[in-house]
Amino acid sequence: MSARINPWPWGIGIFIALFAVAMTSFVVWSLRHRQDLVVRDYYEQDVLHTGVMERTARAAGMNALRHLSAERALMIELPEGASDIQLALYRPSDAKMDRNESIEPLPGSPIRYSTHDLAPGLWRATLEWTLRDEGYRATLAFVVD
Repeated sequence: MSARINPWPWGIGIFIALFAVAMTSFVVWSLRHRQDLVVRDYYEQDVLHTGVMERTARAAGMNALRHLSAERALMIELPEGASDIQLALYRPSDAKMDRNESIEPLPGSPIRYSTHDLAPGLWRATLEWTLRDEGYRATLAFVVD
């Protein structure tokens, strides 16, 4: 009579070993993978979210911010009397490329903001301004080719 080797203990042992290697590899990868928040003070801005929603609702019908992909520019059209205009450009994949700009209004004409110097990829623009002591906010996601 020949002794037969049972494959189940070996199979279970190999499975557990491969699972441990896979989990260790995933933990190492996740610790090395950098996840930037879109803005540094994310939690503070979350507390102010109600005010953001009110400003966004006020600006909803204005179509104040558009991306002109053929001209590689943002078109900003605000009503007469708008002041304290702030444009924030966020790069979701790299927080180091984020920028904030103060924009001077041009009476009676739209403002063109060139996107030629932005790196290719996804960008999010946030435009905030004041009109008659009320805040307004428009957001736009666009891709630079």
